[in-house]
Amino acid sequence: LGPAGRPARFVILGMGKLGGRELNYSSDIDLILLCESEGKTDGQRPISNSEFFDQLAREIVRLITEMTELGSIYRVDLRLRPEGRRGRMVPTVQSALDYYDVRGRTWERQAYIKACPVAGDLQLGHDFLQRLSPWIYRRYLSRADISGFKTLKRRIERHAQRQGVDDRDVKTGHGGIRDIEFVIQFLQLLNGADMPALQTANTIEAIAQLEKVGCLSNLERTLLEDNYSFLRKIEHRLQIMFDLQTHLLPESHDEIRKLALRMGYGNGADEPSPNVALTIVSRPGSSAA
Repeated sequence: LGPAGRPARFVILGMGKLGGRELNYSSDIDLILLCESEGKTDGQRPISNSEFFDQLAREIVRLITEMTELGSIYRVDLRLRPEGRRGRMVPTVQSALDYYDVRGRTWERQAYIKACPVAGDLQLGHDFLQRLSPWIYRRYLSRADISGFKTLKRRIERHAQRQGVDDRDVKTGHGGIRDIEFVIQFLQLLNGADMPALQTANTIEAIAQLEKVGCLSNLERTLLEDNYSFLRKIEHRLQIMFDLQTHLLPESHDEIRKLALRMGYGNGADEPSPNVALTIVSRPGSSAA
């Protein structure tokens, strides 16, 4: 039970690609679960709201991730919640607001650009995000905010370089999906407080709105949209080909050729050679045959 004996409310926020309605073929889903308030259940053996919603959350995750003969629905990641793995699985709305106000970091503000209520009491989710909005979209970015952005970006780049896949990773490699998303999300955080139209979770919508408000030129919008769509299409085809959550271009010429065909390049006698295939899947803007 919640305030005044009313049933306590519960909401699931979709983050990342789920929140932005941009799921990949083989995406996991990032979730944040919240309950309205502290309290107790009204059964014969009352338990605290936190214990009840913790049990509920575990059952929801089990049902979504359980492997059956047909596979599982999604992999679930709950690490974006306040305090990550160390935090409560289902914090209250107020405890989450207090955490972000005092201890919230730049990368968490960036993550909340993508937040969207997806299950449970959706109005509770919208109310929470509305209350959190002044923290997400501040009137200005401090030096610490900008440094936080740069640090996270360098960390992602170094990871790709250490793995030796910087030139093959369409997500975190140089000029990849993550680079475009960082640019767009930085502009959203920089201008979102003064321009509410930029407060959208979808990347393509954000690019369009950034042009409308004058943050991007028409040429910049076109380049970003075309390259982002191209790279996401490669990402989808890779995951369909290998039935894995992968973002790496294959190394073998035969697999590169198959990828080029799946991207719509070549047909029958016009099938691309291995060298041509590698070129066209690595260069956004190439024309399909």
